[in-house]
Amino acid sequence: MIGRGEASNKVRTISMRYWCLMMLILMGVSWADIGRIAKLEGKTDGYLFRGNSKFAVAKDLKLKARDEIFSHDTQMVIDLYPGHQIILAKNSQIKITGKNTIDFIKGRIQVQVTKELKVQGDGVAFNAKEAVFEVSLTENKDLDLDVISGEVEVSSPYVHTFVPEFVKAQEGFRFITADPGFARRQFSPKIKALPN
Repeated sequence: MIGRGEASNKVRTISMRYWCLMMLILMGVSWADIGRIAKLEGKTDGYLFRGNSKFAVAKDLKLKARDEIFSHDTQMVIDLYPGHQIILAKNSQIKITGKNTIDFIKGRIQVQVTKELKVQGDGVAFNAKEAVFEVSLTENKDLDLDVISGEVEVSSPYVHTFVPEFVKAQEGFRFITADPGFARRQFSPKIKALPN
């Protein structure tokens, strides 16, 4: 017969093993590769922050959730699994917050979405499924959207509309930050795809 003390120790041992196993699984998921840098053009002075560590960008560098990428004088193509592609123009900055979410901080990006991806800007979000679009920051700190193909849904907690704002192919859109609002604008993409 097992005494109370022995049973309590067995329960603690099993609980500790279970807890350790769960922590290992969670650590593996949080540090799994979610993308890579596929191409670089121009100077290679771009870098990324991963936690407190700084890394120079390089072709085939593996990316992880919460990596913050600064392009400086480098234009780069990022493959984000499972099949999205991001062109980060010179003097741009993004943070990869998850497999299907990136934070746009400054500059210009072009995004090719194959399933579903959200690009979050300051006060606005661009959601798309199977689309190609650009997001850029203007001198006035407004965010411009140019949809090359597909459709992008735009939302903001600061702008209340009765129906979601959808921007279709060959259309331009602006999120005005000073007095939060949306405005239609002429389609004007700014990034040229890198040559193969």
